[in-house]
Amino acid sequence: AWHFYDDAGVLCISLHVDQSDLHVFPYLKGKPLERGVGPGAGCTMNLPLREGMGEAEAVRLLHEFALPAIANHKPDLLFLGLGFDGLLGDPSGAGLRYTEAFFEHVVSACCASCPRIVCTLQGGYLPEAMAEAVGSALRVLAGGVPSRPLSSEVDADFSTHLQQVKHDLEDASNWWPIERSFAYIPEGFDVEEETGDEDY
Repeated sequence: AWHFYDDAGVLCISLHVDQSDLHVFPYLKGKPLERGVGPGAGCTMNLPLREGMGEAEAVRLLHEFALPAIANHKPDLLFLGLGFDGLLGDPSGAGLRYTEAFFEHVVSACCASCPRIVCTLQGGYLPEAMAEAVGSALRVLAGGVPSRPLSSEVDADFSTHLQQVKHDLEDASNWWPIERSFAYIPEGFDVEEETGDEDY
């Protein structure tokens, strides 16, 4: 998203586990308040999930925000990056609870949004589960329909989370300038301890 942050011609949407307060990203933090700048304001959309959330919450965010934004943007080409490290139990510790069903449903929804689609595979360290998920995604890309039902189990706090994401995405008066993304340090985060800086 950083490369297109001021570009109104490119819509960048990211659905990810919220790690913004772990301070692991050097530039953009993945917060809903980071919406782009200048002509590109509103063309970046971050949809964070809390650790422990899964496909029911993810699909709700996609249908509530991402798919309408794609339809409004009317893209000529859609790039879809599938992060298989979101599969339940992945040793990367991403902390999400996706099943194979999630990926085939996402691919199906994206294909319906734009007939020209480029799909890339990203992450994933459970060979058998990833093989199933990739196979399902490829089958849908080839014209099939989703064959597995999605989980309906929703985190107890998801409604509050959804409303906060919605508020942050829509309240342009509070969107972050690029300087705030660069300068942001989570509350209570010890920069010197994390970087190993010491006084000699």
